[in-house]
Amino acid sequence: MFTKKIDKEISIFDTAGTTDSLTILAKDQKGTTKGIRDVSDQREYAANFTDDIVQEKYSVKQSQKKPNSKREQEIIVANRFLPVFNGQNKSQFVVTLNQPPTDSHIDVLIFDKNIRKNLYLQVRVSDDEPWRELKKKKFFERSGIGFVLHHNAIKRAIESKLKYPIQLRREILLLLDGWLGVRPEDLEQFKDSEKKFMENTGYKEIWFIGGLSETIVKLYP
Repeated sequence: MFTKKIDKEISIFDTAGTTDSLTILAKDQKGTTKGIRDVSDQREYAANFTDDIVQEKYSVKQSQKKPNSKREQEIIVANRFLPVFNGQNKSQFVVTLNQPPTDSHIDVLIFDKNIRKNLYLQVRVSDDEPWRELKKKKFFERSGIGFVLHHNAIKRAIESKLKYPIQLRREILLLLDGWLGVRPEDLEQFKDSEKKFMENTGYKEIWFIGGLSETIVKLYP
């Protein structure tokens, strides 16, 4: 994470990237998110925020690279989660080589050899709407009140995972594969307003796993 002034009003506050992608979060001097950009060899995404209104555009580029399978994407999300989780818990969990079958209620198994302990993860996208549209036409655009759009999507995503018996949920950490346009401010508001709802789900923990350090957030407890 770093801060870089790009004009009198806006600073690049946080970035994350790999060899073929870059994500940027821009904030004003008050610390309010004003824009998010994500560019890779497979996609281009932009979100602009004016007060509470967000305008989003996402386009899929032509690429020879094969999309990740469901299992591959789940492991990518788990690996984004683990450095933060291990840092907070002073643990050394890693994704195990042998994973549960794809029809299991466990999506990803992680293990800490020092304490000889397994933990069970479920992974679910935080917002269905963009991915549904992108499958159809390789382009997605919307505008609206950012907190409302993202709050409702996150809540629907969690509700969709209540199909499992509560006895199983109590042993599972639910990871939400975060939509790019969700701001740190949105996550804080969700945590504050939906604490009781998340407690009643019975999940051991609920996390939002965004693409930036500020959006990898434990929502509950």
